[in-house]
Amino acid sequence: MKKMIKIAMVFLTMLCNTTITSAATVDNTIIAADAINSQHIEHLDTLYIKPKNNRESLFPEKSQNLGIQSHFSWGADIGASIDVGGDDMSTFDIDVNLGYKNKFFRLIGVGAGIHRAFGNGCNFIPIYALIRTSFKEKPSLFFLDLKGGYSFNSIGYNNSQGGAYASIGCGINLAMSNKFKSHIILSYGYFGMKAINNAAINFDGNHINYAQIKFGVSF
Repeated sequence: MKKMIKIAMVFLTMLCNTTITSAATVDNTIIAADAINSQHIEHLDTLYIKPKNNRESLFPEKSQNLGIQSHFSWGADIGASIDVGGDDMSTFDIDVNLGYKNKFFRLIGVGAGIHRAFGNGCNFIPIYALIRTSFKEKPSLFFLDLKGGYSFNSIGYNNSQGGAYASIGCGINLAMSNKFKSHIILSYGYFGMKAINNAAINFDGNHINYAQIKFGVSF
């Protein structure tokens, strides 16, 4: 009888040890599995890049996503204005601008330029208010470029006059970094003028229409 009791006690002891060991093994397995799953999830989060529904530049592989930043901004544009009226007033243009940018406006501010005609030495100096916006807060590849102001014109010899200046166009973001943004703008330009009739120039209209193309950077 005593032998039977000893055998039973030994059996129960072995059974308890086995159960405890199995439970510990299961717990360790669960912990290890959780750790592996966590690592996999973190790895997948690292590899997974959310698709961008809003393309912000023409060359995204050479650009950085700058996010929404509000700050003082300035820039410059260089290009040409083609006289579509055939009055020999096509110009080479340099413009500078400064203002403020935020999540809605790419730029809101003021600008000035020097536009010199290729063939006759006429000079146009427009001073204007400037707005560039895509009309939405999310990143956008395209933006609207609006300008309005007054132009001081030097026409021919000793003939100075002024007139209204306006421009409307579409801009495309090219590339961007944490230091600058680049763009190209295609636009229509209007310069108010007075009729001129002298030895150098014969112009009998009251304005000049331009097709403009400009490359620019902003900081």
